[in-house]
Amino acid sequence: MRSIRSMGFTKSMKSTKSRRGEQTNNTVLYLERLCLIAVMIFLLTFISGCGLFFPDRTYVDEMDKESEGYFVPGEDFPVVAGDQNVSGRNRKTIMERTPLSQKHQRKKMLEDALIEELKALEDSLPEQEYNHYLGHADKLPTISEKIFFLRLKGVRERNEYLVTRGYSTRKNNGADELNEELAVNNQEIIVGMSKDAVVQSWGRPMRIDVAGNPMNENERWLFYNYGKQKYVFFENGKVKGWVSE
Repeated sequence: MRSIRSMGFTKSMKSTKSRRGEQTNNTVLYLERLCLIAVMIFLLTFISGCGLFFPDRTYVDEMDKESEGYFVPGEDFPVVAGDQNVSGRNRKTIMERTPLSQKHQRKKMLEDALIEELKALEDSLPEQEYNHYLGHADKLPTISEKIFFLRLKGVRERNEYLVTRGYSTRKNNGADELNEELAVNNQEIIVGMSKDAVVQSWGRPMRIDVAGNPMNENERWLFYNYGKQKYVFFENGKVKGWVSE
């Protein structure tokens, strides 16, 4: 009986010690959690309240503050290879050094394609048409308009375009502005053209009518073109105008 009672007492002691150990562990865990919560509260309070240490400081004031001026290349920092030793850079230089976005890449590709197309059209022009184009190129503000201008057929259409756009105030450019040789190559006539140039362009007339003194060279020339009559009028030996019937 005594041995049985002794064994029961021993088991009771062990269970009591186990419960005390569990309580101790729970207390330690509870204290650790309290410490962790206290530290977090302290950090949050410190971070959110750090502005109390500088009550007069604002973001704008700090950004506008120029206590020491700008940095100087070679004095405040070393100049590396490729640096032009300048204090600032223009927009063109910045854009050249900045990688393009997809949108700007497409725009750059389009601009390069237009430039190549314009160059091809300029290279294909005869010398007289090229000189005529150079005389008006500065009036065409964009590359696209220059391309449209050069795609027009002949000098006459280009001159009409210039008048329509308000780039030229004269509807008929005289021989002093438009080379007669160019008109002859295009089989055209222009106001102010000489009689020899008209013959080279349209051939000899079917009939010549003279008004007044022949010395004044006031004449009317008749041409037939695909069954239609065309009259060219001369004053003082120069083309004044023409009509078709």
